[in-house]
Amino acid sequence: ATRWPEGVRISLLMVAQLRPRLLRAGITLLLLTAAAWASEVRVATLNCFLLFDPRIDHRGKVDDAERTTVSQYDEKLSNLSSLLRGYQAVGVQETGGRVELAALATRAGMKWLWEPGHDTATGQEVGFLYEMPGWNVSSRGRVRALDRIVSKHLLVEARQGPQRVLFLVVHLLRPIGNQSIKHQHQVSAIGEWMRAESAADPRTVMVVLGDTNSTLTERGKPL
Repeated sequence: ATRWPEGVRISLLMVAQLRPRLLRAGITLLLLTAAAWASEVRVATLNCFLLFDPRIDHRGKVDDAERTTVSQYDEKLSNLSSLLRGYQAVGVQETGGRVELAALATRAGMKWLWEPGHDTATGQEVGFLYEMPGWNVSSRGRVRALDRIVSKHLLVEARQGPQRVLFLVVHLLRPIGNQSIKHQHQVSAIGEWMRAESAADPRTVMVVLGDTNSTLTERGKPL
């Protein structure tokens, strides 16, 4: 738990992590509690493990090797949406983009936000699903400071009265081979952006969620 200015208290609780499968997804659920807010906001991050509509030829072609059938895709949407029950804000990774996010949001009874990413190698996209009554939620698109470093990210702003929350959804590179240094640069850039945002408005609560492909620790210490 971290103590924030003006009594805002944020707690993150890792609930579960499932091994990715064709019709299941790796998911880490986070519980966000802000005592100074009017209500609790339950936050999750969901890796959809290649949620690509098989009727669409996506850029990157990462889904071609194991392209699902239409019926499998429909079943996957149902399975994924069932994991989101009870959560108000969800960062989503490994989707084909607008069509898949809209379909998942509809199935889960949520709204959605999306901004095209820059990952032309895999075609994977991130997005944000939400159902936050009383909050004004809007997309802030891509962060200029991260645009050339973090190819898959989306910034979302939520406001309720004087309270302001920034959700940064990310999907970082796997730290393998020559990507290890790039991964470190991604983490460092996100940290620098957070420090700048905090300095500009210390009252803002920032939540970075998504697939970091890392525990974000090195030699037992947080990065």
